Amino acid sequence: MQDEWRPGLYYHVIGKAIPGELLFREERDYRRMLRKGFRDQYGLVFQIYVYCLLPNHFHLVVRTLYPDEITARLAGLQRGLRPHQRAYYEGRIGWRDFVQASFAAATNGYAQYYNRRYGRRGQLFVKPTLHGLSTKDAAAPGEAFSRRLAAYVGLNYFKHGLAGAGEEYLWSSLRKPMYHFVELDIPLHWGTVAEYKAYHVAYLRRFGAQMLAFDEERFFAALTPRRYVEEEARWVIEEGRRGGGARLVGVG
Repeated sequence: MQDEWRPGLYYHVIGKAIPGELLFREERDYRRMLRKGFRDQYGLVFQIYVYCLLPNHFHLVVRTLYPDEITARLAGLQRGLRPHQRAYYEGRIGWRDFVQASFAAATNGYAQYYNRRYGRRGQLFVKPTLHGLSTKDAAAPGEAFSRRLAAYVGLNYFKHGLAGAGEEYLWSSLRKPMYHFVELDIPLHWGTVAEYKAYHVAYLRRFGAQMLAFDEERFFAALTPRRYVEEEARWVIEEGRRGGGARLVGVG
């Protein structure tokens, strides 16, 4: 269940393990997802702003790249393109097919690695992996970057009790970004580095209690997918899917 992928929009992405399973057991697992999944796969279709990895799920704030941006990134990888990447670069598949293929390559590749490493078989991620537009109840959802969503995702380790808000948490880009794929434009979205830091402190003071009490599972399960109607220039809830399934939008 998901909103429609469209170029140049901001999205909140989440990947979740099936009930009773973890996505990450050891440091090697987190690093594998960051390097092979986020940098090498998502990094070719998304501009990644914020991420946070938790033991049984992960969050991302991203902007979908425009076709020419993807082509430019693929051009630097000519000798190492995967089949779906070469098919897009040569014009044999379209933008949406490439996004879906890249999304699948990241999750399927990690699941195969995880199953081999821990001697398990079968499904690892909830299907389908969920995503959604980064703004809620907006006339043009996803067009504006949400600083509140960025703070929510970056501080998600605090919500789940994995570390204090100001403590080091290795798997959040807010605390320690890795592998040089995060492209957070602080001057554009916050002003200065000092204002960037001050915003997160202010966010916790204003919304910290709500954040800790927020029931992600219940909220996401109540949402419904939307699609964009070109002739009407607006987003609509898909018929027959109201109130069913789950997708993600920005918090607040």
